[in-house]
Amino acid sequence: MLNSCVKKKQKKNGATTRTATQKIATLALDGTEDPKEGNKVEEDGIDNMGEVYGKVDTFVTKVEEKVTPPEDDCTKYGNCAPDPVDPTPEDPKPVNPNPWDDVTPPTKPDGSLDVGNGCTTSTMDALDSIGLTNYFLWRQENETLYQRLGEVRDNPELEGLWFRGIAGKNKWDKGKRHFENKYYGIQIGLDRVHQTFTNEYKCREVDGEDAPCRRVPATDWIYGFGLTYMKGQSKLANGGSGDNWIGTLSFYGTRKFQNGGYLDLIVKGSRLNNEFTAISDQFRYLSKGKYHTYAFQASVEYGNKHYLNKDKTWYVDPEVQLTYGHIKGVKYRTFNALNVDVHNLNSLIGRAGIGVGKEGKKGSAFVKVDALREFKGEYKARYHLDHGAWNKSRISMKDAWGEITVGGTYNFRKDTYGFVQAKRSFASDLKQEYRVDAGIRYVF
Repeated sequence: MLNSCVKKKQKKNGATTRTATQKIATLALDGTEDPKEGNKVEEDGIDNMGEVYGKVDTFVTKVEEKVTPPEDDCTKYGNCAPDPVDPTPEDPKPVNPNPWDDVTPPTKPDGSLDVGNGCTTSTMDALDSIGLTNYFLWRQENETLYQRLGEVRDNPELEGLWFRGIAGKNKWDKGKRHFENKYYGIQIGLDRVHQTFTNEYKCREVDGEDAPCRRVPATDWIYGFGLTYMKGQSKLANGGSGDNWIGTLSFYGTRKFQNGGYLDLIVKGSRLNNEFTAISDQFRYLSKGKYHTYAFQASVEYGNKHYLNKDKTWYVDPEVQLTYGHIKGVKYRTFNALNVDVHNLNSLIGRAGIGVGKEGKKGSAFVKVDALREFKGEYKARYHLDHGAWNKSRISMKDAWGEITVGGTYNFRKDTYGFVQAKRSFASDLKQEYRVDAGIRYVF
């Protein structure tokens, strides 16, 4: 389950003697080492997984012969079990000077763990994939102002209650880790405007001849909060599956400037839950479990809308955004006695984009292209069994990618406005195959 290269060895005449039994499947699902004869799990088939769940071994081969250490022997990679210290009269109960926690396999130049041929495990890969689904679903909370409020920044009178539906699909297929995660969710929010005014008035032709002129605001802030619930369903390698959800409370403030610029500030706190079934290659091991953790985000976004014609209908809107986030580490134990320690994860994502759109009396439409980069993200986890055997993984989430978005708004009635957008990523390790946001705003 953790490392097929972990063996106990005895040196004798330059060769290695494997004492007792060699367990091809290495360790049991329930953590014990009582050898039992039996069929391979993959021969029984996935339909009979419930019958073999919790068994110690998939099959056992007994050998009593001297063999030459293979190229993937654990002595080459430094992850063998420490040799015990023999007792002496001075020290009848010696302490192992090389505990498992101090045995560190080497790393490759790219930072990944160099555990050698045959030492990586599909169980670890599946559990890593489960952790990544949480990270990527949480990253979907890294939203832009338009996703959350539509065009409210251009018309402060649109303050009020808003509702948004979300649906999307993420896909990750890199190395030995794979998942597809479809998610959907809802978000509701309430915001209010705080304004002070000058003695000047401004009229817009686009509002119509009979539309009244409006006083020019001196300061213009929108304050509000939102509640989000998103649920995802994952497909993992070998038929594994996962269900995850995230609940978020957010607070935001948006400042509009007279030159067409805006500043958007937002903070969020989230709870992430995951329940999963991970299946190893050849269906040897079935690992079930569930856990939850917490996360927060803080984001600042600035943009400046520039009109391209006198009627102020066509515009170009450059934007920049910086988001910092933190996912708290978590420890959990699978039903087959595998202990997992996921480290804290820090994230810093920058975004620069430009949008082009057109506004009219009944609504607006736009297209936008963004470039994003994750500067800090790194997923790290340590896996160990009760008897001490361990392994660990480290996955760099640093990446650069692009997104293309199309959307618009529509004025249904004087007090009811709708907004929608759809986007897709490109040139990224994580493929955001689609995400659709659609919402309604009701003005009090």
